[in-house]
Amino acid sequence: MKRIAVLVPCMLALLAGASPVAFAAAPAEPAAPSTKGAGEDAVTAATLGRYLQYQKRMLEVMGDELKKHGPKSGKGQRVTAQTVAQSPELEQAAATAGAQIRSEVGLSEAEQLAARELVNDVMEERLAWRVSGGDKPLKALRRQIERARGAHRAELEQQLHALEENEARLREAKLARERHGDAAVTLVLQYDAEFAKLQSQGIKTGLLRFIQ
Repeated sequence: MKRIAVLVPCMLALLAGASPVAFAAAPAEPAAPSTKGAGEDAVTAATLGRYLQYQKRMLEVMGDELKKHGPKSGKGQRVTAQTVAQSPELEQAAATAGAQIRSEVGLSEAEQLAARELVNDVMEERLAWRVSGGDKPLKALRRQIERARGAHRAELEQQLHALEENEARLREAKLARERHGDAAVTLVLQYDAEFAKLQSQGIKTGLLRFIQ
């Protein structure tokens, strides 16, 4: 998806100690129509639980594969998360491990793909919300408004309104809700902390795309 290409480098910069990128000014993308209905392809709570276990096991297995067969640093060459993500050896290992772990946790390939699409859509927005500072920019702007007067206060209040709308859009994963429905997104958010941890570890190591 287009958004992950923007969000992952921003998260990497944040984890490396760089200044976080402000997402408040980013325009909302129109939500693509959902390909999942209420039938057999819909992601259930049971499917999502198995997918969570799948990601955890894949992170363990691919972590071992990274140590054994991942890119090695050499003279003038440094291993980064990007070089890890582009490794053909790890790509092949992930394909083999994925099939085995799906069998272990009782997850079909179709269920994995459906759960991945839903979880990615939700967690990309949640990632953008976290990288932008969560509620902190709102609190800081409200403090500025308390001290401001006249036209400057009115200008800040307009900024606050726009920031509140954008913050709520990202926090509540509004685009994902438009695409997948409230019930599906609410289900994912019940596992938000666990998926966010896996997302962060995947980004740090470069293994994110291999564990999904």
